This record gives sequence, C-alpha cells and structure tokens, in this order.
Amino acid sequence: YQRRVHGGQLLAHYELGNVYADGTAANPANCVMAVKYYRGVFEKAPEVLRFEEAHSAYLSAEYHTAFFNYLIMAEMGYEIGQSNVAYMLDQLMGLDDIEEYLYPMNPNHNPKPTLEDHYRERALIWLKRSAEQNNIDAIIKAGDYYYYGMGTKQDIKKSESYYRDAGERSNPQALFNIAYMHQHGLGVDRDFYLAKRYYDLAGQHDQAWAPVQLALIYLNLQRIWGTSLLPHEITIFGAPMEDAILALLVGLLGFLLVLRHTARQNNRR
Repeated sequence: YQRRVHGGQLLAHYELGNVYADGTAANPANCVMAVKYYRGVFEKAPEVLRFEEAHSAYLSAEYHTAFFNYLIMAEMGYEIGQSNVAYMLDQLMGLDDIEEYLYPMNPNHNPKPTLEDHYRERALIWLKRSAEQNNIDAIIKAGDYYYYGMGTKQDIKKSESYYRDAGERSNPQALFNIAYMHQHGLGVDRDFYLAKRYYDLAGQHDQAWAPVQLALIYLNLQRIWGTSLLPHEITIFGAPMEDAILALLVGLLGFLLVLRHTARQNNRR
C-alpha cells in the first residue's frame, strides 16, 4: 500500500486508512494514522464523495441520481464508475428518460433498435472500458455480450478472446466457458482434450466444482457417442437421446454433491 500511496494512487490512501482503522497494520487500531490517510483521500479526490452519494442513491432506489453520479465518474476515467454504469444499463434499471437524453438513438438506424438494444449497446461500451482497466467481471461480461450478440453483432471469436483474457488470470467462469467452446467447436477448433484441460483448471476452484463434474461427465459421454456407430436418432423411453442424457447427468450431479457433502462432514468429526 505504501508504494501505491507514494505513487499517487488515491484508492491506496483509502485502503491504507482502512488497514490502520481496523487494526490490521497496528494493534490496537491507530486512529491517528487512519485519519491521516482518509484526509488524503478527501483532499485529493472529491470524486470519492460522489461515489458515496451514488452508492447511497442506488441503495435508496434513486436510480437517476445514482446513474448520473456514476456516469460522471465513468467519464472521468474511474473504473468503478464505468462498471456501475454498465451494470445499471445491463439491468435495464428504468433509466429510459435520462438515457434517451444522454444518448439519443440514431433516427436513421434501420431497423430502429428497441430501448433494450440501445441500453445493451451503451452497456457494452462501458464494459469494454472497464475491461481495459482489468475488471475481471467486465471482461467476462463483454465476452458474454459478443457471444450472445447483445448490443452488437454476434462474434464468437471475439467473445473467446475476452474469455481467454480472463482465463489467463485463472477465473473459473472464463476457464469453463473456454472449455465449453472447445467441446462444441464454437469459435475455436473442436478439441475434447483441450476442453478437458480447461474444465480441470476451472474445477480447481470450489465454486466451479459441481458444474465442472457435470460437464466432464457429459464430455466423456460425448466422446464415446461421437465415435459410436449407433444412429443419433435413438431415443430412450420415448425421449430424445440428449434429453435422456441430460436427465441422467442431473441425477449423477446430485449424487456427487451428496457424496461430497458427506465426506466433508466426516472430515470435520
């Protein structure tokens, strides 16, 4: 923190103030040092007060006030403002009147976009700017926008590049997405071995363990089924093969979760 403070980073002043205030750096807490760094924040960055106002307005459902304050911060280059503006636009949070005023639709656009399309288009702009400042959530969300064609034309290859960027930072959601794309050949070469590799990397994170187990089971079945000589039109109890496999995988996942929970309970005894 000290290096970042000397480098002029305002957020570092605030974080170091918290460290002294909660006693992390000194025991007991050093209120004098905490006030020193907090004062540095308020003297150098009135935008911090603007963020507090925006956050308070958001919690009070005063979305217009929140949006304007976040937008001012976003235009000044603050990543926290950019990500919050993108979030509010993505969630379609009743900003139609001020959004129309700030970003009027192009009347020559044919066909005329819906208000939702307009929101998504603007949200993507701010997501990309936030992503450029290394916000992992924004990187993944921008990838989602390109994957599903929200606010822009669908571009699977571009979405893959965003996922790969986040995956290189060990984000489990991004790693899972890359694995899925390799499994199904979406924007990349279909490669079951690479798919398994990325699923395994994602599965190293606890929050991704359950979906990864489900995906791996399906991947192995797909590898077998893909080389099988049986006709793909086969049904099980009158249901399409894929639906039957999905039902089976859901059941297996539930069984695995029960086993994992039981094992953890036994380890705690």
